[in-house]
Amino acid sequence: MNAMNAMNARVLRTTSACLLALACAGSSWPTSAHAETKAAEPETVDSAPVGAEGNGIKTKFIIDDADPENHVPSAAEAIHSPLEMGYWVMLVSDRALEAKKRGDLASTVKYYRALAKASPDIATSFTRVCGVYETMGDRDDAIKWCRVALDQAGVTLQDYAHFIGLLAAKPELTSAEFGDADHVLAHIESELQKLGAKGTGKKGEAVRAALNASQLASEQAVVQDLRCQLGVRTHDRARLASCTTALRTLAPHDPKTLAFGFAFALMTRNLDQAAQVLETAKQAKLPESAIALMQQRLDDELAQQPLWRRLLSRGHVLSTALLGLFLCAAAALYARRRLRNHARPASV
Repeated sequence: MNAMNAMNARVLRTTSACLLALACAGSSWPTSAHAETKAAEPETVDSAPVGAEGNGIKTKFIIDDADPENHVPSAAEAIHSPLEMGYWVMLVSDRALEAKKRGDLASTVKYYRALAKASPDIATSFTRVCGVYETMGDRDDAIKWCRVALDQAGVTLQDYAHFIGLLAAKPELTSAEFGDADHVLAHIESELQKLGAKGTGKKGEAVRAALNASQLASEQAVVQDLRCQLGVRTHDRARLASCTTALRTLAPHDPKTLAFGFAFALMTRNLDQAAQVLETAKQAKLPESAIALMQQRLDDELAQQPLWRRLLSRGHVLSTALLGLFLCAAAALYARRRLRNHARPASV
């Protein structure tokens, strides 16, 4: 009996995954397929929704537009009628897309939550709910649903990045959220290290190995980008120092590498380094808006420094020369005064 239950559970998971994948891809079931299946007559209840249909397909399972999450077919029903379950998944997906197109996000998220309940072990089900909540401005619920997605089948690097990005955008992070972020980053880095350690070495795989190495470096850069986002958000010098160093190797010409390097220079009050990064950003043809913002930040920091420090930080030859002349003149004046004091006769 246990073996049978286990087999049924595997069938349900496989069927749900396939059907949800078809629905997400926008596939449609042929109407002739439904004609070959004899649908059971549903019991009717006054004022209750019975069955559902649309786009040429029909299912015996209920879709309650007011509360679709509370009318999801059970696992037993899905196993007993997999084709009907497939129709239900596709119809709910269609209604979610229609609601999204007309801007009804409240209904959209209800349909996506119903799909997540129907396929609770598929990451896509939860990331879609997360995305809608984020669009609605509900960051807390978005974080909650994205966090659940990370433990499901089919999770991607983009899903991890989305979750970290949501955390980094919060005004304040709790200690638990810091722990979540560090755990996620450590997990990704561990998985990437495993991929990098596998290598290839087989004859005829040189091109594939090069492509894999390039992809690995790109994904490692994404991880360091996420680490830098958290570092900037939390003013964590150690975290930002580590990620900027790594990015200079992994993605030296990426605009984000320059932006994070600039932020780290300001955080450590290394204004000379900040000025150098700004010049590099200008040479790299970063957007004028970004250059203007960096220049303004640097000017604001310099405005709080003494005059001599500002002149040196600007790196202007003329300013430095003038500063040198000023120091020489001050030294000459001081020496002259000392000579006068020595030459003055002592009073009797």
